Amino acid sequence: MLSLMVEVAIRVGTKHLGKCPYWEDDTQTLLYIDLTDHEVHRWNPDTKEDTKVTLDDNVSFVIPRRQGGLIVGLGRTISQLDWDSQTVTKIVEVDQGTNNRFNSGKCDAKGRLWAGTMGSEPRPPASPQGSLYSLDLDRTVRKQATNFYLCNGMAWTDDNRTMFLVDSSARKLYAFDFDLEGGNISNQRVAIDMATAVPDIGGVPDDMNIDTEGKLWVAFYNGGVIGRFDPVTGTHLQTLKFPVTQVTSMCWGGRNHDELYVTSGRQRQPEEYFLREEPLAGSVFRVKSWVERSPGTRVFWGQHQAVMASPTVEVAIKNSCSKVGEGPHWDDTTQSLLYVDVIAHDVHRWNSVTGEDTKVHLKDTVGHVIPRRRGGYMVGLGRKLSLLEWETGTVTDIAEVDQETRNRVNDAKCDAKGRLWTGTMGAEVKPGVFEPAVGSLYSLDLDHTVKKWVSGIDLSNGFAWTEDNQTMFYIDSIPKKVYAFDYDLENGAISNQRTAVDLTSFDFDTDTYSVPDGMTIDTEGKLWVACFGAGAVFKFDPETGKTLQCVKIPAKQTTSVCWGGKNLDELYVTCGRLVKPEEYYLKEEPLAGSVFRVTGLGAKGRPANVFEG
Repeated sequence: MLSLMVEVAIRVGTKHLGKCPYWEDDTQTLLYIDLTDHEVHRWNPDTKEDTKVTLDDNVSFVIPRRQGGLIVGLGRTISQLDWDSQTVTKIVEVDQGTNNRFNSGKCDAKGRLWAGTMGSEPRPPASPQGSLYSLDLDRTVRKQATNFYLCNGMAWTDDNRTMFLVDSSARKLYAFDFDLEGGNISNQRVAIDMATAVPDIGGVPDDMNIDTEGKLWVAFYNGGVIGRFDPVTGTHLQTLKFPVTQVTSMCWGGRNHDELYVTSGRQRQPEEYFLREEPLAGSVFRVKSWVERSPGTRVFWGQHQAVMASPTVEVAIKNSCSKVGEGPHWDDTTQSLLYVDVIAHDVHRWNSVTGEDTKVHLKDTVGHVIPRRRGGYMVGLGRKLSLLEWETGTVTDIAEVDQETRNRVNDAKCDAKGRLWTGTMGAEVKPGVFEPAVGSLYSLDLDHTVKKWVSGIDLSNGFAWTEDNQTMFYIDSIPKKVYAFDYDLENGAISNQRTAVDLTSFDFDTDTYSVPDGMTIDTEGKLWVACFGAGAVFKFDPETGKTLQCVKIPAKQTTSVCWGGKNLDELYVTCGRLVKPEEYYLKEEPLAGSVFRVTGLGAKGRPANVFEG
């Protein structure tokens, strides 16, 4: 299966209005602009260096010139920019005697420039003042069409017989018959009326691009999405959401043109709003396909989008954990999410209906929280398995494991009979390093009998069972393995330990997977594993050990997952905020410590088991 992941390529690269990205094949760099800050940027994905030139007027587009230099829209002029000397040479000026300016521009297959203008009041009830121009190779300028409010994205079909243009304020995407040899357009018609095609998407259509199947990708400014459309039928095929509202423009890039670079804005709201609500506004995002493939195999994901589910990642509970959020458990009876902040000693309960997040503060590390059928909650407290009464905060110890050690209880889950399974881990000897091979795997039966099943564990973590209850999965994080056991549900016994998923066997760099942490399972028997340090949740097939999907999360210390929501088709993801100074998180990972909700995965889970003892 092919999946998408949205990641930040250039964090807050623009202060106001990032637009018009252009992938330069010759240099393998990305050009883009900050329109109202008058900046032209060039970003090198290998070195991560983002350099810029500041000009003296609004910059509406940037396109390389074959004979050297860059063509830029500068106010009402089309000009040539020499990057090294920062010299600007005017080629032509249009709409003279007006307050208009250029807004967007692209080149056709012959290398002509097409660019559109907009008026100073580019929306009804004002009259449309914008026009569409072409600049030929001999620098002849022609006005090709008029009466546009706000000229934006352009695209051409592969056969160069149709040109598309967006008028943002009219919320219309127009098509023209296109004469490539003569550079002429005719037969203007509405290809897609966004007001009727996507009435549920807010904002206005902005810039646009086209894929190899002839499908159009349209950014929605103030809508926070990119939509994919069939221009022949006007059908809306797919929506890709972003963690910002002002999505402006996009281009294909990367060595195989299989990455979509997306610009965004950061304007018309006070800076306090963006710091609090949209810290990634102004960034350039990169949308990539994520598949496991053999060397030499190319995957162009634009050719597969129509058959894919596109996940949406959003913040459910912002910055609720100060240290390490863990152990999410969806309580079906109350439609609430339980989770812990391990090192802060807090147990949280979030009401999905009211949005209220309450917590109880305890006196030791909290490894997990699971409801008890007869009332209260089972918690792992230090080395103890205890019962918490929420209203009073009273804790009653049931059992203690790994006595006379510095170990502590970590993750836990209940099987279909209501037994509790948990594991321990060694003490932290230095930041991020734990005593090795001193943990164990335990079960707590309904009569409170404790049994040790496996010793020599490095860092005990996630649990899951198949629907037929014949297999139990269990994670030991440090060796990066998901183990499988034969499971005897009636007796609560495990046997035949083997490796189901070995994350060290994949041909990727270390940071791709990092360390497997918490885990859940879907109704198809596929495992969803949060990987601490990777900023991602991975979907694995436990029968083959293969990776099926990756969902990127905007916080690197992803810790655990559970299915929730009324239909159990929402994936809740916890994360941490450990080790690094607070200044780092404020600047680089402002959403660390949040609980995220992922929807649109095309998968769902089963109700979580509770403790029956």
